Amino acid sequence: MPPYRAPVTEALAGDDGTLWLRWDSATSSELYSVLGVDGRMVAQVHTSSRVRLRWVSGTTAWGEERDEDNVPTLVRYRVTSAK
Repeated sequence: MPPYRAPVTEALAGDDGTLWLRWDSATSSELYSVLGVDGRMVAQVHTSSRVRLRWVSGTTAWGEERDEDNVPTLVRYRVTSAK
């Protein structure tokens, strides 16, 4: 067991200037915090633990999901406001 564990396990730069940070999680879903150009959190996005996002923008996120046989599938998420 390592002496520490990095809380952020992935960072993606969005085409719209946002920064998407994936947090380390032991649950079945992954949490991404979306930071705006000014550094403020503008959204939180939950995905399946089998999905790794590959391209993101303010309204769309594309990812790769692997099934039980490790076969990749392209998935798209629509990012909407929770207001």
